[in-house]
Amino acid sequence: MAFLGSRLVSNIPVDVRPQDWDSVVPHVFFQNYILTAIQSIAPEVPVTDPIFNWFDKIYPVIVFKLAAGATDMATSLTIDETFTDVTGTPMTHDFIAKGTVLRNTRTGEEVAVTATPTSATISVQRGVGSVAPAAMNAGDILQFQGVIANEIKLAVDAVNLDPQKRVNAVQKFVGIAGDQSLCHAITQKRIEGFDLADQYLDGLYILGQGIEEALLTGTPKLSGGVPTSFTFDGGTTFKTGGFKYLLDTYAPNRIFVDADGIVTEKDLRNYVRQVFHYDQRREAPARLAICGDGFLQTLEDIAEGAVVRYTDEVTEFFGMNMSVFHTSFGTLYLVTHPLLSAPNLYWTHNGVAYERTYSAILLDTNSIYKRQAIPITVKENVQENNELLKKDALYTFLGLQLSPVVTNALFLNFKEGA
Repeated sequence: MAFLGSRLVSNIPVDVRPQDWDSVVPHVFFQNYILTAIQSIAPEVPVTDPIFNWFDKIYPVIVFKLAAGATDMATSLTIDETFTDVTGTPMTHDFIAKGTVLRNTRTGEEVAVTATPTSATISVQRGVGSVAPAAMNAGDILQFQGVIANEIKLAVDAVNLDPQKRVNAVQKFVGIAGDQSLCHAITQKRIEGFDLADQYLDGLYILGQGIEEALLTGTPKLSGGVPTSFTFDGGTTFKTGGFKYLLDTYAPNRIFVDADGIVTEKDLRNYVRQVFHYDQRREAPARLAICGDGFLQTLEDIAEGAVVRYTDEVTEFFGMNMSVFHTSFGTLYLVTHPLLSAPNLYWTHNGVAYERTYSAILLDTNSIYKRQAIPITVKENVQENNELLKKDALYTFLGLQLSPVVTNALFLNFKEGA
């Protein structure tokens, strides 16, 4: 399975010439700023406002959990509307209509809903299958078994699977490309091949690291739970939410933390299995695993000889070497990331700091979209008040969209056991 990937500068054909600063990014950034580079060549969705929305159409696995017990004679049941399915969708009464059949997975009893509910309490007809009514317990699972109607009626109430709204913001990123005395010595400021002036490469490097870090760990300023602007240096600005923020907000069950920091072979199989629980693209399920070198070492050590097997196969996509991890559930293409492998860098999750080297982003490359209000632009001869020297600045406005969010995942604290 081919992934959006990179080519080293030395691998670029001589007749490939970037036409603008954005087209430089995939070639210059891939070895260091993988998310930034992938986003730069992802499908683009126009941005007309600093706050942008999108909608994920999620098809959940409909299943409910009882919030309270009920006797074998009770005709009303109360479901737990905080309970979520594998996609992270809360299982509320909105998924229930008159005629819905639910099976208690503990007792085997089947019940039919007699009226479309308006709250978590549902009215039911007991024992509509072969198993007699029995007392139900809080925590019992009720499995959806379709909708029935009597033989002279066909019209039933609809259950609408409404798209789920997602929100993020574009952030302004800036890189400075030297002062006037240096820049004016550069006779060719536009991009020609890959012979970029050092000052511009330095500015592009700073710009890229800022973007990459924001796409990994950035969080927006929130008001009422949604991104908003804030005042900085006498003006208004925004911050974008990164990969972890989107998972925290819209798919928290896709963040897997090994509680004791001792990952076993059994843990490994369980985590990988859950990554592919919900996959809209089942032809060849795969993820790009952008990881720290500690994660990769752990994987190599604990998976050796396992049923879920790590191989020493190395696949090259667009010049970026990846190790391949085949499982019965899907394939991981692994590549280490400098910002995940460097010491003294951490993820923060639920008030706990986790070393990045033992982490991995499981990216569904089909889910990432380019949300860029202004492409990478050079503003020449920028001069602040009371400054003698002028500078050239590179800047862009962009944010991160993952759609759907739920097909992505994050592994934390992935260390080898004794």
